Amino acid sequence: MVLGDARISLERELAEYGSQNFDVLVLDTFSSDSIPVHLVTKEAFGLYLEHLAPDGIIAAHITNLHLDLQPVFWGLADYFNLAMVRVEYEGDDDGGYASHWVLLARHPALFDVFANQENIIDLSDYFTDLKLWTDDYSNLFQILK
Repeated sequence: MVLGDARISLERELAEYGSQNFDVLVLDTFSSDSIPVHLVTKEAFGLYLEHLAPDGIIAAHITNLHLDLQPVFWGLADYFNLAMVRVEYEGDDDGGYASHWVLLARHPALFDVFANQENIIDLSDYFTDLKLWTDDYSNLFQILK
């Protein structure tokens, strides 16, 4: 476990030790009213991909009451030529809350394991004209629900 801002810590680790070659990199910081925009920019994703193993997956928890983060992640997937699927869990009667994730990978075949699962949504035909978020540009108004 490394304490501190995730992006700064990953930058430091890359400089000091090289790639971590993560099989899974989880981004689970977007459910509050104030999201850390600096973690969903082109520059941040470039860093994540440097740390990701060739067959690794980035899993991002995008459940949010006020913001639709799917277009932001799709823009990043499109820019970096990544495959992306959405995982939806609608909650249950036992107190389980609805939860939505996107999974991103360099190789679409990594998602074959999810084939024919009803809670997996193929986003290969998804499109948005949302401008790619960078360290110099983001627009929360565009993704308000």
